[in-house]
Amino acid sequence: MKFRTHSIKLTNEARLLRSLRSSKGLSMRVVGELCGKTGSYISQIEHGRMNVPKGEDLKRLLDLYGVLSIDDFNAKASKFRETITDKDEIFELLEKTNKLETSIVLKFVKALVASEGLRLLGVNQ
Repeated sequence: MKFRTHSIKLTNEARLLRSLRSSKGLSMRVVGELCGKTGSYISQIEHGRMNVPKGEDLKRLLDLYGVLSIDDFNAKASKFRETITDKDEIFELLEKTNKLETSIVLKFVKALVASEGLRLLGVNQ
């Protein structure tokens, strides 16, 4: 299915596609153009807002990234473990919040910084 959703489901397949694109030094816009899609389409897939494509659409991406077959891709995806920084994880989680939740997180972070809250929590900077 190729529908866009408000929920986010960032699968290993989506993370692997992002990693493969990045390792080739390609932008989302360029990949989209080379596949007859848009950069937004690639972004929606890589950020979990759209299902990873199947069939020919997936094959076009894999050809660009040098992956020989869909079976190879599925095998790599099943074992894929991406190392992400704490900051990247925060950004990923924030993508999942609604406007009110984002506002609450922002206020919390501002309060921590303003009151040296990290020191108060016993976290060494």
